[in-house]
Amino acid sequence: MVDFKLKEALNEAFDNYMQNNNSQLPDHIIFYRDGVGEQMRRAVLKVEVDQLREAIKERYNTLSIPAMTVIFVNKRISQRFFQDNGQGLINPPSGSLIDTGVVENRNPDEYDFYLVP
Repeated sequence: MVDFKLKEALNEAFDNYMQNNNSQLPDHIIFYRDGVGEQMRRAVLKVEVDQLREAIKERYNTLSIPAMTVIFVNKRISQRFFQDNGQGLINPPSGSLIDTGVVENRNPDEYDFYLVP
């Protein structure tokens, strides 16, 4: 888990965003995180998202805190999906989203899905 210099990297990202958006800060931040196993997700949320929140506090006033979405990307899966086209099974089209039946949505704040590449 990387917890060093994340806050500085986020501040640099804010600077770059502002340079390209008329000195405005984003109103929604999407934080993608790859390479995190199921067991380490809570620790990443605690350490890395806390650093993101600290960087946000330094840049935003308390009335304009942006929405935040954290996405854990897992590319090493063994699940395979097929679609019945009436004549047999085929691969689903690229961009298909599977978000029911085989996913674990534990609470309204956590949402699992598969995206077909």
